[in-house]
Amino acid sequence: MLYELNNPNDIPYIKQYGKAYGTVLLHEWLPKISKTRNLFVLDSYDEFKKIEDKLPDLFTCRADAKTGEKPTLRSRRAFRK
Repeated sequence: MLYELNNPNDIPYIKQYGKAYGTVLLHEWLPKISKTRNLFVLDSYDEFKKIEDKLPDLFTCRADAKTGEKPTLRSRRAFRK
């Protein structure tokens, strides 16, 4: 599974995730206010390696879960390339 906000076909899948859903709505309704330029939903380090070149120098990584499911991680962290 690898979803990207800038791919319109992936948006329904991204909206299944609690925190990401709010980000998608802000991006759709108020794009000039949203600071999010892109968002990825992934579930493995291998998927991260596939998108690593698309990330800015400073990016945020946070754990999320599908709405109604228990989160497996509770983490939010900023990284530099």
